[in-house]
Amino acid sequence: MIILIQNLFNQSITCIKYNIPFFISLVLLHILIMLSIMIGSDWISNNIELYSMHVGPIILRISLFSFFLGVWIGYFKLILHLIDKKKKSIISIFQSFYLLPKVLLARLLSYCTAIPFFIFIINKFPYDIKKYGTNFEQYIIDLLSNLSIVYSDEISRNLYSAYFNYTDIVILIILTILPIIFMLRFWCVEIILIDNECSLKQGFLLSYKLTKIISQFTLLVIIISLINIIMMLLGFIIFITSLTISYIFIFQYYRLLLNKARL
Repeated sequence: MIILIQNLFNQSITCIKYNIPFFISLVLLHILIMLSIMIGSDWISNNIELYSMHVGPIILRISLFSFFLGVWIGYFKLILHLIDKKKKSIISIFQSFYLLPKVLLARLLSYCTAIPFFIFIINKFPYDIKKYGTNFEQYIIDLLSNLSIVYSDEISRNLYSAYFNYTDIVILIILTILPIIFMLRFWCVEIILIDNECSLKQGFLLSYKLTKIISQFTLLVIIISLINIIMMLLGFIIFITSLTISYIFIFQYYRLLLNKARL
């Protein structure tokens, strides 16, 4: 495992050194994307009722999600160009939107694996449409907050346990198995679709073929996540730089798996 990490790190540093200006451009572009998302989200939340149950806001949310997903597709395409030592203009980030339908469908399929889990949660803790509208994220945040408050008080905890018992916890654990397995076996399906521009079926089959060693990928993700958490404490620019290198590292790992599969 240590040898694998060293090889991936050396390969990542080598491709960065080959075209340092391009790497710096990727970091700056990454910063621009993140700032655009944060500033845009803040402005929209303060000026538009984005989570109301009306057609307009729902279409706007879908459009924004699709647009930024298309931008990320273009960004990941640029990272692959860096790895392949190809010189590409940063402006080409907007030239990969033709891949959006396939990547979007793959993303929706991953969300579908969590539907049984959320159906169970909503059945236990009814969803207030008037309060939350389409803001499902806020519903989950409030739910977790309320649970933490309840479990901090012994009387409330006993009352709550009578309603949400150990059987329910076991059911929740079982329902989380499917999305976890899907994530571990198909984590690179979107990268495959972007890199090879193949069909959705071919992308899933290849991803399943490449991801046999789950423990290896899990350990890599844990290490990278811990490093990025530390980098986050050192400032926004350092964190984004670290995150960009992490993408290169993971993409190098994907290419390593791909090359082994072709042998």
